[in-house]
Amino acid sequence: PEVRFLLFKKPSGEIVSVADACSICGPVGFYIGAQGITCKMCASPLNPASMGQPGGCNPIPLKSRMEGGTVTIAAADLKALAGVFEQ
Repeated sequence: PEVRFLLFKKPSGEIVSVADACSICGPVGFYIGAQGITCKMCASPLNPASMGQPGGCNPIPLKSRMEGGTVTIAAADLKALAGVFEQ
């Protein structure tokens, strides 16, 4: 399956990586619209400060590390998300 993920800069300036899916609504993903980040399935607007945290209708956190301006995500962590996108 294709694993979709996003890099998001939180209001604090922290960059987090998340799956373009949530554990409640599944792999339909999110979009940025007039209300900010919104779930495509349930139309729930998201709090930008909560990005990268589990729970609710939030993108599933994806482990990553930032070094010298480069975001690195391990292949094993991407593979672990594959099941979410097989629904």
